Amino acid sequence: MSANLSTERTYSGNEIQVVSGKQHSLVQPVNYTEETSTPIYKILVRDLDVAWNIGVFDHEYDRVQIVRINLELMAKEPEDPLCDDYEQVVCYATISERIAELAREGHIQLVETLGHRIALLCLDDERVIEATVRIEKPEALKNAHTVGIEVTRRRA
Repeated sequence: MSANLSTERTYSGNEIQVVSGKQHSLVQPVNYTEETSTPIYKILVRDLDVAWNIGVFDHEYDRVQIVRINLELMAKEPEDPLCDDYEQVVCYATISERIAELAREGHIQLVETLGHRIALLCLDDERVIEATVRIEKPEALKNAHTVGIEVTRRRA
């Protein structure tokens, strides 16, 4: 393979034209929303451990537990997915910081409530179309690695 082949990418509508040396191809986004042909992409946050005051039992009110959070967010692609512009994409760091702020607000009894609140927090960003949130409590049962719930919320 020749080392002097350059690669150029141009974006038009829903297609990206990739030109590499003498090879040309059109690349299309794989995922679309069902309602429109809007290209979407997935944002993942895996195993975010947050100290949380959570639970329904008396002993859970007196201590903080680790809550493990996994997010899968479907978001609208930027108009130009090759723009390489931070402001055009959903920021997983900002979402993680907002989750930490939620943890500081106080006690929550149910992981189900927490899952719904985090899903709504994620949907605050207009670019997020769907949020799947998995909440796990690794310390909840001694004979289980973890317990938890998963909720999915989609923008109406």
